[in-house]
Amino acid sequence: MGTNVLEVRNVTKSFGKLLAVNRLSFEVKKGSILGIAGPNGAGKTTLFNVISGIYPCEGSIMFADKDISGQKPYTISRLGIARTFQFPAVFSSLSVYKNIEIGAYYGGGYTKADIDEKVCSVMDYLDIRDRADLIIEDLPLYDKKMVMLGAALATDPEIIMLDEPLGGLSPREIQMSSDIFKKINGDLGVTLIIIEHLMKYLIALSDEMLILNEGQKIYFGSPEEVVNDDYVIKVYLGEDHEHA
Repeated sequence: MGTNVLEVRNVTKSFGKLLAVNRLSFEVKKGSILGIAGPNGAGKTTLFNVISGIYPCEGSIMFADKDISGQKPYTISRLGIARTFQFPAVFSSLSVYKNIEIGAYYGGGYTKADIDEKVCSVMDYLDIRDRADLIIEDLPLYDKKMVMLGAALATDPEIIMLDEPLGGLSPREIQMSSDIFKKINGDLGVTLIIIEHLMKYLIALSDEMLILNEGQKIYFGSPEEVVNDDYVIKVYLGEDHEHA
């Protein structure tokens, strides 16, 4: 870690008079895990939508020294930024294999033989190969989230942005997911940016943390210190956060 792979510079996104993201700046180190948290409506998902090209914005977003501001989502994906969504964005009528295959096609640069090898390797990595032929709509939430993550991995990303990946999961599934995220980061060197409300797990996963409130940065720094920051406690964690 050390070199910045992503730099957000004075980014602003408004919807009418609502400033969803307000002159936000931060950096993400290559090979790190950045945790993002904050109250509902703080601008977290809007930030992901801006970075991934779904929304235009003011300011600039630098990815590997290239300004990607205003680029289309498919261009940003092929450059090396993938993402998942809070609610599984999958093709429900297709199989596990086909969903991940679409990610591999979308990433570009593969022959048909390469794609099959890529899909199988991703399913093996996430331990879902035994579900390859199952239809997505018949699967539990954890499996759907793994398939969505698999489709992101199949694009060969440098960065994966995960939007509340632990939401709705059982304690066992949360731990399994956390272990997979650490594995992706550690084994593959993929930089992760994770939005999550479950602070215990986010703190354990993250190298650095960004806390947002009303579209602005109110904390950026050590995960260990975030729970002691008076302003973060006041606007987000609450006085009884240690019992949460």
